[in-house]
Formats: sequence, C-alpha cells, structure tokens
Amino acid sequence: MKVINIGKSTSNEIHKDFINDPTVSRVHCQIFVDDEGNKFLTDMNSTNGTFVNGNKISEPVKLSKYDIVRAGNSLERWK
Repeated sequence: MKVINIGKSTSNEIHKDFINDPTVSRVHCQIFVDDEGNKFLTDMNSTNGTFVNGNKISEPVKLSKYDIVRAGNSLERWK
C-alpha cells in the first residue's frame, strides 16, 4: 500500500507542477494505491476541488488508466 500526496507544498510527493498555481491547495488531493495496485483519488478538502474526467469528486474515486485528473486548474499526469 502506498499514499501519494499532491499539492503545492514541497512536503508532497507531487508538487513541482503546482507551485505557481493559486488554485491548488498546499495539500490538495491524495492517491492511495492498495496492495492489488488499484489507485483511488481523494480530495483533501481543497478550496477549488479535484476533478476526474471533468467531474468534481466528493468521495474517493477509483482511477482507470486513461482518466484525466485535475487539481484546481492544473492537470496531473498521475500514471
């Protein structure tokens, strides 16, 4: 199992793409990878929301290979 934090804070595993984006929170969202390799995305109560394929999420969403993930106004290549 693995947890990947995403946001503009340098303490996140993924942060470089978001440092200059004012719509991304310090800890914006999180990807959880279970023991079977399934990936789940969760919004961490961000101000501007987390989106999968254009839909704002309010609970964990299982990610598929070609899903498009957006934090605030920034797209993330999550694979």
